[in-house]
Amino acid sequence: MKIAFVCPIKEQCGIVDYADFFAQALKNNHANVEVLPFNKLSTIAAYKKLIIAANTADVVHLQYDWSFFGKNFLQRLIRSFVFVSGITVPKVATVHEFLLFKQRGLMNRFRSIVANMIQRRFFSFFDTLIVHTEEGKEYLLSLGIKAEKVFLMTHPIPEVYRNGSLAPFESNGRKILTVFGFLTARKGVHTILPALSNLPDCLLVIAGGKHPKDKTSYFEYLRDRIHTLGLNNQVKITGYLSQEDIKQILMATDIVVAPFLESFGSGSISFAAAYQKPVIASDINYFKELQKNGFGIELFRASDALDFEEKVKSLLSSEKTKHRLTKLMEVCADKYSYVNAAARILCLYNDIVKARKK
Repeated sequence: MKIAFVCPIKEQCGIVDYADFFAQALKNNHANVEVLPFNKLSTIAAYKKLIIAANTADVVHLQYDWSFFGKNFLQRLIRSFVFVSGITVPKVATVHEFLLFKQRGLMNRFRSIVANMIQRRFFSFFDTLIVHTEEGKEYLLSLGIKAEKVFLMTHPIPEVYRNGSLAPFESNGRKILTVFGFLTARKGVHTILPALSNLPDCLLVIAGGKHPKDKTSYFEYLRDRIHTLGLNNQVKITGYLSQEDIKQILMATDIVVAPFLESFGSGSISFAAAYQKPVIASDINYFKELQKNGFGIELFRASDALDFEEKVKSLLSSEKTKHRLTKLMEVCADKYSYVNAAARILCLYNDIVKARKK
């Protein structure tokens, strides 16, 4: 079986890292994979060439994020439908992001209706849609996508190598709390900043920076907020990191923190599990789901800096709890590995191809 793996490349983005890990995991399962990048295509003619190449495969697997189809709404609309309508072989999409407008107001309500219409039509072209959260599944069902088309799979965990020497990450003896990934408002980092004044022995490392496609002023707001609260010496923003830099920081990390306000799946927790680090996360549905699935996560009330502070102090003072959470992450790192996830998806490909032939 030949797989056309359609994905973004060469961008500072967690989805690009995910696609690299997954394509390699498929190959490690002895799959015939052709990687077809689509995020750098700039003309309809280029998309048509992509479609011709993809249709030579037995199955097409798209790593979906609306933003990769162009720089503006019209480009994304046209290109995404040119692509999906041109693929004639069985097709699968991993849905990393949804186009949502949750803010109040008449205009956002209108945008939400239009977005739902677009996504309902776009997703209807696929044989199977892979999501990483129950919330993502429920959203697809709310669009009218049939339940048998939705495949729920826990976000895979990369294999990491802890051997080798690395320069120590400088923390001046403080405990390292790490927020992983690009800074956007939904990551909720601003909600935990007030807690840091009561955690003087902790350094908050924001292992990421401003997302290249973020058009908001959140990054600047957060930087100003850090300065206003007098936390310049207690918060370090690293900017985008290479895999070696990620390794250096996570090996030095005491607790991975995830104060998210919403999420449809996050590589943050996957990397925490890969390096067997305990997590303190907000009590949104996604993290409740991961905790239920056996991940080593302690929950705090979302947006509650005081509760966050108490959870950090409690975990840092309890070796027993840290050991328990670390062991849970060790189990998850094996159970939800990319190699195991790829093996499941290969079975899915086979089922889809067989179903098409009936």
